[in-house]
This record gives sequence, C-alpha cells and structure tokens, in this order.
Amino acid sequence: MPFQKAYSLTAMKKKRRWVSIIFLTIVLIVAVIWLVNQGPFYKGKRLDTWLQMADYGDPAEAPAAKDAVRAIGTGALPRLVWLLKAQDTDVPVLYSYRDYVHTLLGRRSEQISARDLNEWAAAGFRILGSNSVPALVKLTSDERQDVRASAAKLLAEIDRNASNQVQR
Repeated sequence: MPFQKAYSLTAMKKKRRWVSIIFLTIVLIVAVIWLVNQGPFYKGKRLDTWLQMADYGDPAEAPAAKDAVRAIGTGALPRLVWLLKAQDTDVPVLYSYRDYVHTLLGRRSEQISARDLNEWAAAGFRILGSNSVPALVKLTSDERQDVRASAAKLLAEIDRNASNQVQR
C-alpha cells in the first residue's frame, strides 16, 4: 500500500507539472500575440498613443507626438492601414475607454469607436506625408468603398500639401 500512495503522489506531481507548463505556454503565446498586435513602439509608447496625442491630445504635446510618428516612419504603415480599415467589430476590448481626452471643459474619459481609429490613421498618414503615398495608392483599390474614399481623400490632401510646399 505505501508504494501505491507514493506512486500516485508522483504521478499527480507530474500531471500537475505538465498542466502548469501547458498553462504557462498558452499564457506566453497569448502575450506574444498581444504584443505583436500593438503596432510599433517609440520611446516606450505605442504608435496608437502617439497618434491619439497628435490628433486630439494636449496641444502642447502634439509637436512631440508628430515627431514620434515621423521617427517611426514607414514602419507605422501596416498599423495605419489596419486602423484605417477598422470597423466597430475590430475595436479591441483594450480600447474600451481612452483616458484624458482634452476638451474645452477639461479632461474626461471617452469610449473609443472605429471612427476614432480611422481618424488616428488619417492623422498618421498626414504626418508621414509623401512616405505614405504607396500604401494609400494600394488602399484606393480596397474592396470597401469607405476605405477607398478615405484613401483618395488623404492622397488629395497630401498632394495639396506637397504642392503648396513646392510653390513656396
């Protein structure tokens, strides 16, 4: 009898160890997938955070945010494309609320929608200017009409800004 107890305890320990290893592996895989889907980082902040600051954050922080987006450069394009194509079903739970939206009445929390993500993308494309043209040209043949229209509008804005700079 003592041998059976010792054997069953050893088997239980092995089983528990395997369950722990499998659990930790799953947690690690989920963490890696989550981190990869966050987009590029610069100075410890996600691209999305810089875009939010540039688009409607504190006006004093906007120049630094735009510089950060420019520093990320064309590495931001895959994330900007995803943000421009985002629909309400794509808004992750992590985006449920954004903190400290600056308004005339001060700071407040506000729920994020796909429209917000689309606006962040548009701000990012504008900041990158001519560097974003190839991605926007590709988006003009997207299957969704709203994405095509947004890409065409952004291309026109970027072209207008480039023309104005050349004329000066």
